[in-house]
Amino acid sequence: MKALKIAALGFAALLAAASLVLAFGVPAAFLAKLAQDQVASRTGYRLRIDGDTKLAFRPSPTVTLGNISLVDGGGSNSATSLAAESVRVSLSLASLVSGRPAITEVAVVKPALRVALVRQPASRAGSVPARPHNAGTPAPTPAFTVDRLTVEDGSVVMSNVRDRLEMHIDRIGLTGSLTADDGRLDVRAYVGDQPVRLQANAKTPLAGFDGLSVPVELSFEAPGLLEDVLTGTADVRAGASVLMINGLAGKIGSSNLNGWASVDFSSKPLVKADFDVQRLDVAVLHPAPGGAASAPGVAQPRAGAPWSSQEVRLVGLNYLDADVQFSAAELNVGSFRAAPVALHATVANGVLNAAMSRTGLYGGQAEIAASVDASGDTPNHTLRFDLTGARALQLLSDVADFGAFDGRLQAKIDVRASGASERAVMSSVSGSADVRIQDGQILGINVPKMIRTLTAKTLTGWQESRTESTDLSDLSARFQIQNGRAATSDLRLLGPLVRVNGSGAIDLGAKTLQFKLDPKLVASLEGQGGAADPMGFGVPVTVEGSWSDPRIYPDVAGILSDPDGAYAKLHALGQGLFGKGQGQAGGGLDTLMQGLGTVLGPRNDDRDNNNRNPPAAAKPSDRPSGNGSVGDFLRDLFGR
Repeated sequence: MKALKIAALGFAALLAAASLVLAFGVPAAFLAKLAQDQVASRTGYRLRIDGDTKLAFRPSPTVTLGNISLVDGGGSNSATSLAAESVRVSLSLASLVSGRPAITEVAVVKPALRVALVRQPASRAGSVPARPHNAGTPAPTPAFTVDRLTVEDGSVVMSNVRDRLEMHIDRIGLTGSLTADDGRLDVRAYVGDQPVRLQANAKTPLAGFDGLSVPVELSFEAPGLLEDVLTGTADVRAGASVLMINGLAGKIGSSNLNGWASVDFSSKPLVKADFDVQRLDVAVLHPAPGGAASAPGVAQPRAGAPWSSQEVRLVGLNYLDADVQFSAAELNVGSFRAAPVALHATVANGVLNAAMSRTGLYGGQAEIAASVDASGDTPNHTLRFDLTGARALQLLSDVADFGAFDGRLQAKIDVRASGASERAVMSSVSGSADVRIQDGQILGINVPKMIRTLTAKTLTGWQESRTESTDLSDLSARFQIQNGRAATSDLRLLGPLVRVNGSGAIDLGAKTLQFKLDPKLVASLEGQGGAADPMGFGVPVTVEGSWSDPRIYPDVAGILSDPDGAYAKLHALGQGLFGKGQGQAGGGLDTLMQGLGTVLGPRNDDRDNNNRNPPAAAKPSDRPSGNGSVGDFLRDLFGR
């Protein structure tokens, strides 16, 4: 960007001034004025030297400047500036005869570069142009070489006063060299709390400043982001304002990588890239209390905890334009898995658009389109998600840590929202969602047992147990979502021996739900395809409260304030487990029991929940083979 170009020119002018000082032996008292004039004539920036200026000739000619700063001519605190605690330059006097100073060492202590970010580029008018075919005007060849360059405890601060934006790269440590035959760079820094390291080596590096491509060997590490080290080779070419990286070929861990990238830093940075990799593992950093990132593996808030109200700053999207293509045979982001994946993302005028096509998710296929518009005061978000044939248990467990369902998952989601925090976004979601799971199970929950228990008492929570489950043939619901409230009138669960229809709503922002359900028993092994009529519960069942720990009870007036009285009234009216008359002697229940005959068999002691004296258990050989699951189901349901 322009800030880095100005800083580089100012630094070069400072080195040139120091070289002249050492060559002609100018007394130290005159060094400051000479350096200031050189910087002003070459860059238009003003150099301030508030510390001591020292000149030494042993063991080699060395000039040291203390407390320097480079600012624009107006001295604005908001403009781009460069400051350092001290700069020390040493060189060989003999090299001056050749006309190209050979600087033996440059040491910079605590440099701080402040970059004033701009929302709009100087000439691109906010567009994202196609991949450039040349590097533009070559950068001028440096008038000097440096045998050793060191930077100690540097920092870069990118900011915009209007948007109250400030991004940091801290604890920068750099060692390198720039000679006619060899160029080396080793940079260590922290972006936020995450360490990064870049190493690069090149032969004949000065050719790159003349617009020629230079082969470079590179290595990049970001242990808080990438699971493996990126290594490779590329042809690098530097223009006056464009850096091109072509023919990148290498590895991330054991996976092959290839691609290209370019950065135009003439004003607002423009990044363009196209990468293809066999496998990429990306770590996910979860926000910790206070907004800081926690290390991978740190325990996250439980599912019932409120959404975070911590603001997530997205205004930085306004200060970068990008056009990136990415493909991978396998992509792992935290616990999320996709194979294969093709991603195209653009950033322009503060709007991020991303689309994933031909993406495999957990045995299914997905098409995803998402956008984030951070150009205004409040970010706006959209998501379109179309998934078919995925394994529900694996997907929901990895993405949402939700392991209650297994089966083949289909989903169509089209939603929009606004807000800068989790709570604001979830409370403003609007759109639609159509979800269906087929040929699977509800894990940890025995629906028939819950229904039977409801004939005697209300329930708190989902009555989860690792040993329980309920087979399902189909579970589906269509939701209309408005202002964070997802409502449905056609919730349906079909299982081999149970059916549940229902309607209700989920409050996404408050993490609560309220549903009215109509559970039924299917008296046939043919399940939802059978001809036998199901027998209903008699009264609807209400499920309400926190979606992680709801209350479940028959919808009878006063049941929460006076459960015993309500249940007595329910049975007195004959509205028992299967409706009016169904729970009485000679009713439909006894008819059903008699019709099943020996399928039921006596109930075992360890499964009796009504504190009755159970009959002697039948021997396994006395029961018809293949029907034990039906008997178990009905025993749980009827308490027999």
